[in-house]
Amino acid sequence: MRFWWTLNPEYEYMFITDEQAAVWLYGPSSPCSAQETTAYRSLRLGAQKADLLRSLICKYSGCVYADLDSVLLRPLREIIPRDASAVAPTVWPMDWLMYEAAHPIIERFAALQTRLILEQVRLHRQGSRDRCHSPHSCVMKVTGPDVYIHALYQTSKAHNCSNQIQRVEPGQCANATDAHFRRTYMCRDDGAEPGLPLLLCRSLRHFDCRTNNRKCPGDHWQRGKGARLRAATHYFDLNAVLYEGMTASRRAAFLQKRTATV
Repeated sequence: MRFWWTLNPEYEYMFITDEQAAVWLYGPSSPCSAQETTAYRSLRLGAQKADLLRSLICKYSGCVYADLDSVLLRPLREIIPRDASAVAPTVWPMDWLMYEAAHPIIERFAALQTRLILEQVRLHRQGSRDRCHSPHSCVMKVTGPDVYIHALYQTSKAHNCSNQIQRVEPGQCANATDAHFRRTYMCRDDGAEPGLPLLLCRSLRHFDCRTNNRKCPGDHWQRGKGARLRAATHYFDLNAVLYEGMTASRRAAFLQKRTATV
């Protein structure tokens, strides 16, 4: 983290606890929609919550987001052009997001996450065979990188970018119908060196425990097998959609009655 504030003293830094996230999401000045807050309340895992929270903050406030195990080697002022609406490495990682507020990609990303979360809650409540059942299907494909890349492809094609695959390459949105896309800057990455992660934008390395020869701790969201990880309640609070909008006292009474009935 020291690299970040040493190289970029002109930036404000936000380290958001669960309590601070709740104030931002549910407080009287929250910009979020009822569906977005219901989706967040429906999540159990920290990884899922972090996925949705980052997209909502980027959507409404703009952001430079990076995972804490990312090392920055150059100042952001050397990476982000003044007129850029977004900056993305060519691999379009979800762990380093740079967006101005209301960019179509980040708006679509948040919308897809919200829809998929609420859809999974519905499927789990119904006991559907189509419900998710694993870290990959309940996290990666509901709130994580798979959804981010899908949002990128949908919005790039909708705004006349010329990419034929999911990821967009430099120059492919030069004639886009949306100004945000025309001002999206894609920087070049350097190839991976032995024992080191890819150097994104020739500036950042992400030392992720899943991909860089580090052993993930036992409580990492991708670790573990068996019934515990297949249970719906490991991933989702299936009651959140029922008591969203209730006051605290009404919610307590509802849950007490529900418990007594069960």
